[in-house]
Order: sequence, then C-alpha cells, then structure tokens
Amino acid sequence: MIIITGLVEKDGIIGKLKLIEGKPSVYSNKVLEFMGREATSWLPRVDGGGKRAWNIRISVRVNKDNSMKVSIL
Repeated sequence: MIIITGLVEKDGIIGKLKLIEGKPSVYSNKVLEFMGREATSWLPRVDGGGKRAWNIRISVRVNKDNSMKVSIL
C-alpha cells in the first residue's frame, strides 16, 4: 500500500502529488504518473464562502487478485 498527498484546486485540478508512505518503486512512480495524467477532475471543497482548494490523502492498495483499491482518507 502507498499513500499519496495532493492539492485539489478550486477548479478541480489536482496537483502537487507526492508519495508520503510506502517505498518509492516502479509501482509508486506509475501510480503518481497515472494520477497526474488521468485523474485530474476532482470536486473542490465547497463551504459558505464558495469553492476552496483542499489537501487530499489517497491510499492505493493492490489486492491478491491484482485489482487495486483507491481510497480517499
């Protein structure tokens, strides 16, 4: 399992992706590359003052059947 952080901007674009738990590896590099390229449309945080940027933590785990589970922490 790895944990990644990022920043979801007001417009829903995620950036500043960084591996914070787990060893850097081909797997973690591929996940970061994929998220930076494909997982770019996120919902911004909304509160009484409107849309806000927010920090996000994402866990990615490979299951025994080689499927992946991605969770927002």
